[in-house]
Amino acid sequence: MATEPIGEGEALFHVEGFTTDRPSRYSVQVDDHTHVDVDPGATLEDMITRCPWRFLNHGCEPNAVLRGQDFVALRPIEAGEDVTYNYNTTEFDMAAPFDCRCRHDRCVGHISGFAHLPLVEQTRLRPWLAGHLRRRLDSALRSASA
Repeated sequence: MATEPIGEGEALFHVEGFTTDRPSRYSVQVDDHTHVDVDPGATLEDMITRCPWRFLNHGCEPNAVLRGQDFVALRPIEAGEDVTYNYNTTEFDMAAPFDCRCRHDRCVGHISGFAHLPLVEQTRLRPWLAGHLRRRLDSALRSASA
């Protein structure tokens, strides 16, 4: 939740922590085979101060996006508003899929990662995609048009 107003384009925080080649329920995928997770043995205080990204919720129409390893506001976010990002824009294949309950008109229902979306939905998400998924989509689109 935003503790103060955040302007569009403003960096929210940097994703740092333990890197691994496997996703977990709470990791964030930042490259093809790189997932950032909370350091093993981290206390709740460590997570709150060093890994605020760990507490972001999914939203099919998010107000934040991952750029490199930084979360950035897509639009102004009011103090007290939940900061959300679309998990399908960072995760290729999620370790713990779930049913979304956001009730947005564009809700895709089941959230299981980019790999499980139809091409039309992958293409719609392109502006929000993390670099590793944007490269995959662009490659797939080039192959389809060849």
